[in-house]
Amino acid sequence: MMEKTKEYTIWLMPEGELYDELAGIISRLSKEYAAPLFEPHITLLGDIVETEEKIMSKTAELAGLLKPFSTSFTALDSSDEYFRCVFIRAQETQGLMKANSKTRKIFSREQVPPFMPHVSLLYGEFSEEIKKQIITEIGREFPRNFEVKSLFLTNSSKNTELKDWRVLREFSL
Repeated sequence: MMEKTKEYTIWLMPEGELYDELAGIISRLSKEYAAPLFEPHITLLGDIVETEEKIMSKTAELAGLLKPFSTSFTALDSSDEYFRCVFIRAQETQGLMKANSKTRKIFSREQVPPFMPHVSLLYGEFSEEIKKQIITEIGREFPRNFEVKSLFLTNSSKNTELKDWRVLREFSL
């Protein structure tokens, strides 16, 4: 029997105090605006369609090629995209951009849309006024360092209900 292909995403997730701080903001906004709840993460690459066995193998290979690196969060922003309603931009450091480039190469996805590293704080479709109010409330600047020590393979995708998103495995760098 052939193994069914599914969609996967590779995340970078903060740890410790930064994770708690971001998760707290996401949780508060989720309750306040009746929006979905999700874990804080930077999507390194999404919409990867492979068998679980192949994706586990390729993600392990990728983790072996990368060394821990850091980036920092810069400013809050918003967009009209559902999954980027309100977000914090991440600095395009050499380590982060190299990680994205190697990920695209291993998964043969060089042609996907440009990488815009960020951590979403709110998913949904809200008015510009509400988005501006949230950004003002949190503060436009968000200077925090983000140490990346692992890759997180998840089953998150546009075709998987948010409530079913799970981290399947952590791969240490």
